[in-house]
Amino acid sequence: MKLWAPFLIQAVCICAASAQDAERHEAKSRNLLEMNDSLRIASPGMSDPNEVSLRTAAQVLLRDPAVSKAFERDVGAMTPAELAESLKGRVLLSDLSALASDADLRKSLAEAGIEPRYLRKASSGGATEVRAMDAFVRLSLPQDTEGRVILPNENSMIVHPQPLFPDTLLPGSLPAPSDLLKITEGNDVKEFVWRQGMRYAGTVAVSGAVPTSVCSGTVIAGGWLLTAAHCLTAVDSQQLPMPHLMKVYLPFQGGSEVVLSPRGMMDRAMKSVGVVEVHWIGQELKLEYPASRNDSSILAGQGSDLALLKLNGADLAMLPHPIPNVRLAKSIPQGEYSIIGYGLTNQRHDGVLSLLVGVRSSAPTVDGDVLKYGDASSMGDAGFCHGDSGGGAFVNRIRGAEKDLLLVGVISALGEGGASSAVCVVRSQYMSSVVSERNSRYICGLVPAACAVQ
Repeated sequence: MKLWAPFLIQAVCICAASAQDAERHEAKSRNLLEMNDSLRIASPGMSDPNEVSLRTAAQVLLRDPAVSKAFERDVGAMTPAELAESLKGRVLLSDLSALASDADLRKSLAEAGIEPRYLRKASSGGATEVRAMDAFVRLSLPQDTEGRVILPNENSMIVHPQPLFPDTLLPGSLPAPSDLLKITEGNDVKEFVWRQGMRYAGTVAVSGAVPTSVCSGTVIAGGWLLTAAHCLTAVDSQQLPMPHLMKVYLPFQGGSEVVLSPRGMMDRAMKSVGVVEVHWIGQELKLEYPASRNDSSILAGQGSDLALLKLNGADLAMLPHPIPNVRLAKSIPQGEYSIIGYGLTNQRHDGVLSLLVGVRSSAPTVDGDVLKYGDASSMGDAGFCHGDSGGGAFVNRIRGAEKDLLLVGVISALGEGGASSAVCVVRSQYMSSVVSERNSRYICGLVPAACAVQ
């Protein structure tokens, strides 16, 4: 893998310098890490079934004599909690330094005012230096919900969202010619999206005084929200959550309720709709509830990351605007596809809930119950990222004026391919198919109207 190659070569060179040295550093590393056996960090990709421990990441890092010596000083002067933070900081700085060998990622660091050579130096420096550089990095770069730093490289994160007309414009309408020229700035009008027409794009939120969004979702057949099963664990990590613990929020329905994004930023006002039933495909497949990150990763790899929330009919009846008709596609035709969700974009510090559409120029790869996309290229293909989970992949380019839409997949996981232990650089993308025989049968059994031939 291109991004990892320099890091792996460096580790191999250090290990090959001397078998005796390698053995000595390995033993020292184990001894140091045994003091913090419970330390864990996030898995580098949700599709990876093996959660990566801090022990494993630091094992490689501590083979460097300079880092090992600095960390040994930490052991003698810090509490276990301080030691954990110091080790996490060193792993982060080392990872960023290694990834900076990629030209695009080095440019992302430079734009944030971070000089790669100082990262490497700080990773083997004193505890104060590590804390200072770690704090600077985290202030300069966005982070995901697990605290991993995100490098805003447009070729690896959600990329190239379609340009949007002002939210005040009704689907199909256009601004006055003078305003149109200013808005489009010479871009093709056909590329633009009327976001106000995307009233089927909901967000799942934990109920509370100030509700917090956990995932995206799609209203199908006018009365159910289709989302990812792993999103339910943010509401109740141990068992299928009760309906009253969550709400669905819909855009452009005259609502005035504020929803927080996972990073605490306010979204535009939305309209809440109650949930009366909660289902997930594991009930039919006799699967264990995904109580851990590892369980969620397995679901993603199996294409079983599907949940259905039945929405409160009385709340829906009070909505001032109709919701476009979304139903399941019967096949995966060639051509363009649209990805819709509330996830992060490639813009630094973009922590608000921002409903976006991205276009893929080709159909996803079909692997049984899983749909996959590879790298989002610099030619305009879109990807997805944290917060887009549960959102939809649709046939054709979405412009916001459609009354009928065909759904092919539910966004599930960010895959392997460029993710380090502390830095989120994700390339491959996984979705649970709604077209496969098993998954469509499950959805159609609960929501027959979503599968009816129109």
